[in-house]
Amino acid sequence: MSGALLLVGALALPHAHGRRASEDNPADAVPPMPDAATDLRSGTCTPGPGYVDRGDDYIERLLRSEPERFAEILDNAESLRAQILVSEVVRDVDGRPCIRSYGYRLNAEYFYPASAIKTVAATASLLTFQAHDAPELVTGPLYVRPRTAHLITGEDAQTSVGRSSTTLAGEVERTLIVSSNRGFNVLFDIAGMEQLNRMMWQAGLRSVRMQHRLEQGDLHMDAHRFAPEVRVGRGRAARVVAPERTAGVRFRNALMLDMPRTGVGDAHIDSDTRQRVNHPLDFRRKNYISLRDLQRIVLEVVDPTLDGSDVDLPLSDANRALLRDIMSRRPPPARRGTVDDAEARFEPLIPGINRVLPRESYEYVNKAGRAWGFHLESAYVHRLGTERAFFVATTLYVDRDGLMNDNRADYDRVSFPFMVNLGEVLARELLQ
Repeated sequence: MSGALLLVGALALPHAHGRRASEDNPADAVPPMPDAATDLRSGTCTPGPGYVDRGDDYIERLLRSEPERFAEILDNAESLRAQILVSEVVRDVDGRPCIRSYGYRLNAEYFYPASAIKTVAATASLLTFQAHDAPELVTGPLYVRPRTAHLITGEDAQTSVGRSSTTLAGEVERTLIVSSNRGFNVLFDIAGMEQLNRMMWQAGLRSVRMQHRLEQGDLHMDAHRFAPEVRVGRGRAARVVAPERTAGVRFRNALMLDMPRTGVGDAHIDSDTRQRVNHPLDFRRKNYISLRDLQRIVLEVVDPTLDGSDVDLPLSDANRALLRDIMSRRPPPARRGTVDDAEARFEPLIPGINRVLPRESYEYVNKAGRAWGFHLESAYVHRLGTERAFFVATTLYVDRDGLMNDNRADYDRVSFPFMVNLGEVLARELLQ
């Protein structure tokens, strides 16, 4: 597939000054969610001579073989919304590298993707710039213009606060390495709600439902439809990379999720009144991406030839290399911490892998996330100097008491230990 042709059709950048992009693209073009069986089989191969097909129930068998580590997870898998997808890099019968995937409770219910979904915004913003066929724009002075829009509520609101004195490369870096929500919002503004979703769907990532910016709870949901003008350069040399864009109300409504268990928790604290509301928190208007599509983004960054599906994320070689470099860097230490502490937070499988292999002996490319009691990781792990490698994406919901929005989640007691143990058993099984 031609990346240039795909981008021209996907971006629809000329929709300026409040015109709705969806006027030319009806909302009924939103693709259906893939089912679990299709997602598990899509793009995988049958291992050839010298490689083992571990069986469709491999992940569950592996976890049950270590009850002291995983019994709590297995016994409470539904309430924990546990899902795991592991794709081992193997060779097929013709000797070509490919992946064989193994899943556990894949697509069983909704999970909130938290910061793990930031790879989507990073990719979409790079594709937006890439459409101009000027690689230097990625490191040029970036200006995101503030925007005020008239909402369906009848109110006027500042939907984009603006951003300057930065570059796209810098915003991608701060978004993916230290998981900056402000950086993510800049990337969201660059791509725009509708263009971002349509680019991902056209590339084959059909589960993507990007509905909102992050940490902007004071904004009405309608505000996320509006994307600002984006320029690169200074003065008269400044170049408009993206004009103002507005997604239609029909399109925004079509993004609303229709899948199992989008009500989360038993009750929640209302964000405005701070009062308890005795029914689950509704996540139908929240962001979503399946574990398979999260994993596919990492796979497309590492080596798109491994995926035998119809996914075609048309990143240039330079942008793919930029993402791989950023996503494989060790995070900087916090003011009173160490690099090891930062890795344990932002790369949660690493402490477990380190029980099996020295840190310098493997590559780790990832984006993790935590929010609303959900904890996710999507990573590629490769033992250097060998062909042994795997991709893993996993999620766990560890709210402590069933009361959402009270900032009480069992990350330290449940999800972090789970991630560490999962990293150890996968490294022992697939990297040694």
